[in-house]
Amino acid sequence: MTITTDQVAQLIPQLETVYGSGVPLTFGVLLTEQPTFGFSTSGLAIGGSFELTIAVKGTNALVADFDTNSLTGVLSITSGKIFGNLKESLGTITVKSTTLGVSSDVLSNELNQFFNTNVASLNTILAAGFAIPSFMGISFSDGQIVFNQGYLELGLTIAEATKEFIM
Repeated sequence: MTITTDQVAQLIPQLETVYGSGVPLTFGVLLTEQPTFGFSTSGLAIGGSFELTIAVKGTNALVADFDTNSLTGVLSITSGKIFGNLKESLGTITVKSTTLGVSSDVLSNELNQFFNTNVASLNTILAAGFAIPSFMGISFSDGQIVFNQGYLELGLTIAEATKEFIM
């Protein structure tokens, strides 16, 4: 799959403005600290810092540091549906070099707006709940998620139709 300026323009419109529509992009991600992924009794937490490079035709169009980013949330299962609520926090974004004429403040505002909008959309879906997806042809009728300190318990009930198929 090739990612082009068209797809990323939703996030960073200057890419399409400067380089045109449909131009292939290359990405590099350098972790600047060990990422974290953990569970506690209050839910899940994902965090980390990284340097992102977006190149166009062999030229680094954007090199930026993303420092102290996080996503936290809680998920639950009720009546065969997954519900939840997520919160994201973009830390400091520093543009190290760019051919896009974008400052750290502008990029930070664009990315915050993008993530706020999309996390809000995801939270709308999670608030309404969605059916537990099947996995490797196995359907589930219900389940339970329990967050504990350092681990997550997940219990799923295999749907009756799947039980009959397996047996």
